[in-house]
Amino acid sequence: MGANQVVNISFSVTRKETYYLRALELALHDAYQKAVTISQFMRVTLNPIPVSILEQSILQPPTPYKRISSTELVGGIATPIEPGRIEIETKLETNFNFFPT
Repeated sequence: MGANQVVNISFSVTRKETYYLRALELALHDAYQKAVTISQFMRVTLNPIPVSILEQSILQPPTPYKRISSTELVGGIATPIEPGRIEIETKLETNFNFFPT
């Protein structure tokens, strides 16, 4: 007995949490670099420790699929699986204190 329909195929990565933590690290580094740039331009002192960090959730977009009619299945059509990328994203809202020099 074989399968003639497969639905909701999904791909993932192993150690997803490791990649997510790396994404958090990069996001925080990016936020800090932006704060440094702002402090240099405004000629103020930056407290390098953020006042607050808020991790914001990112909704993953749904995976598009094409419904194949039973007439298209005749003739040995293969399931179209295309190469792609799995992206792991994070979004942070950070607040820094700036002080007059």
